Amino acid sequence: MSASLGRIEELRKVPIFAVLTDEQLARVAAEGEVARAARGEVYAREGEPVGCFSAILDGELRITKRVDGREVTLNTYGPGMFFGEVPLLAGTPYLASGRALSEARLFAVPEATFRRMLTESAPFSNAVLEMMAERVQVLQSVAQQREKLDSLGTLAAGLALTRTCRASPPTAASSTRRGRSSSTTRLTRPRAGAGTCNCAPRARPTG
Repeated sequence: MSASLGRIEELRKVPIFAVLTDEQLARVAAEGEVARAARGEVYAREGEPVGCFSAILDGELRITKRVDGREVTLNTYGPGMFFGEVPLLAGTPYLASGRALSEARLFAVPEATFRRMLTESAPFSNAVLEMMAERVQVLQSVAQQREKLDSLGTLAAGLALTRTCRASPPTAASSTRRGRSSSTTRLTRPRAGAGTCNCAPRARPTG
């Protein structure tokens, strides 16, 4: 199957495809396909299987990731940007979601074609791996930030518990114990003169 000249020319304007030779680009154009995403539609969803390497032709996608139950924005991809290389090469599902901010057109390259380009084109491989390294750092940063927040949460909980314990009023039992202790102290306190030995024999009167 051959691709139209118009598609080839359009892909030539995408930086990641511009590094391919004419023959390589023609094969990519023939084996891939154009995909569309309406405004607000999720084109790639975190946790779902990845089947292709995608490049944005028109429109924008907001890239987000779920962190502790909330959606955190990582980046916004516009025309010329690509994604999907990290999960494809790591053998994982999508690590983040991509939601269209406007009507978007993308070019989806099958995994087999993507892997073949990695081995056949050094410029393509270098560009993909360089971007992959940057994105892995971003994901690691998000993970480290989450760990810091978890640690701060644990520390805050510990401090709150300590403050609560210090501020707690004495219980009835502890008051009773202190009262008994005081009473015992009063009862066993020696009287004046107590403890003095008076056992020495008195002197007998003479005469």
